[in-house]
Amino acid sequence: MTVSKYLDFYRQNETHQTQLLDEDFGDLRRDSSVPNSVIRTYLISFDQIKRINTAAAGLLSRMAILDRQGIPESLLMPDYGDCLDFEDALAPLIEFSLIISEMGKKSL
Repeated sequence: MTVSKYLDFYRQNETHQTQLLDEDFGDLRRDSSVPNSVIRTYLISFDQIKRINTAAAGLLSRMAILDRQGIPESLLMPDYGDCLDFEDALAPLIEFSLIISEMGKKSL
């Protein structure tokens, strides 16, 4: 199935979304020990964050391409106008338990 066809099916209705997310496509990059329900929960959370705070969604997307732990705040902060904007982007990610802030180490 092409990506565009998959997205067409996905966008049609909630039943298609559930079916597609439950289907195991044998993605070699995906950790086979992680059940589809975990991925579905993550996607629901990410979609909600994207709706309420696009800066937070962008931050999480950038973090996803980096190592999963110990990401220095200084590496991410230049993308934001000031420290308050950066903190506003971090807040929903911490609230949804998608990231943790390592106190005193200035890393995520």
